[in-house]
Amino acid sequence: MRIISSHGCKVDNSSLTGESEPQTRSPEFTHENPLETRNICFFSTNCVEGTARGIVISTGDRTVMGRIASLASGLEVGRTPIAMEIEHFIRLITGVAVFLGLSFFILSLILGYTWLEAVIFLIGIIVANVPEGLLATVTVCLTLTAKRMARKNCLVKNLEAVETLGSTSTICSDKTGTLTQNRMTVAHMWFDNQIHEADTTEDQSGATFDKRSPTWAALARIAGLCNRAVFKPGQENVSISKRDTAGDASESALLKCIQLSCGSVKKMRDKNPKVTEIPFNSTNKYQVGPRRGHGVGAGGFCHLYLPPDKFPRGFRFDADEVNFPTSDLCFVGLMSMIDPPRAAVPDAVGKCRSAGIKVTPPRQPPPAPPEPADIWGSRCREAKACVVHGSDLKDMTSEQLDEILRNHTEIVFARTSPQQKLIIVEGCQRQVPRRPRVVSPSRGVPIP
Repeated sequence: MRIISSHGCKVDNSSLTGESEPQTRSPEFTHENPLETRNICFFSTNCVEGTARGIVISTGDRTVMGRIASLASGLEVGRTPIAMEIEHFIRLITGVAVFLGLSFFILSLILGYTWLEAVIFLIGIIVANVPEGLLATVTVCLTLTAKRMARKNCLVKNLEAVETLGSTSTICSDKTGTLTQNRMTVAHMWFDNQIHEADTTEDQSGATFDKRSPTWAALARIAGLCNRAVFKPGQENVSISKRDTAGDASESALLKCIQLSCGSVKKMRDKNPKVTEIPFNSTNKYQVGPRRGHGVGAGGFCHLYLPPDKFPRGFRFDADEVNFPTSDLCFVGLMSMIDPPRAAVPDAVGKCRSAGIKVTPPRQPPPAPPEPADIWGSRCREAKACVVHGSDLKDMTSEQLDEILRNHTEIVFARTSPQQKLIIVEGCQRQVPRRPRVVSPSRGVPIP
């Protein structure tokens, strides 16, 4: 759907792009890639905030999700390593059985047996060589292994996948929600001309910073008041870091940080009630919220105390025809957020490396995208690690992608579409012709 008008509209595109944060939608064309531009909404995604109006431009199989479904359903499923080994074993047994059967058939005729007795010899020897217990043995072994894996929270839908996991040479893993916690968390704060680290562990049990500074009190007050995220009710017995919230992911991260550091944000808001608000939008790129007893606070973390003689109690603040200051505010500080990795990820990646498995995580934003000419150039060949952006991958030939996969032990594919992930997996399969299966840990089953 092409957006023609919007008011604070945000959509959850995580099923298509892996973005953990809601994405703003507006009529402005911002990017040539349909998955990146702000004026397109997609079938199967949800609108999580605001409202919008648009014109449907594609339906059914012509949608992005429909094309992905068509690609997935049209793939040829390759044989698993165990299937190839069993087929080779069956051919060997069949050859031996037929050879022995024919040999005894001929020998029986030579020794004077009737042709009927010779045929019985032939059939009996061939049947005797049939490995009748093979099917039961393989099924039981794979089932027992799948049961052991289930105890470790790994669900195996296809028994053949158990053996395939043991033959894995390359793992292509998503980042958001797979390698990371899919939980935006405040990582660092800058105030009083110093950088302070926050606790980003899963249980929020690490060391914290000194909270005695008045600048921190002002920063925390702005982060708690200029914030529309709220905790969902009925979670009083749940730890703050694991509570469900309603609101933007970044604002939810700020809410949890202030709740952990300063106590109840709700009491803070009740003490300083909101009188009006200019919500964040793509034009202003800030949010302003005057509050009684506090003054004006803005996302960017700055504030301004309003003089009571000019803005007495009962003054009617107007967010449409702005009648209060929105400039010359006092800058207080900064906060940075990350989606921290899961606690078990570093150890898991280390074990994969020690087992000779190559890990390739897509969707991780690069610190600085390399120049297109250097993606497959000599400068990139010399490095063990490489970052490939989706926009560059789009223009690559199969030979150029194969060269990158051959020459680098660690590769990050950033900003990739589902179609490009299919291209990446097919490129990995071309590197290992005898083991043409790549496993995704986010699903636990082989990807064809």
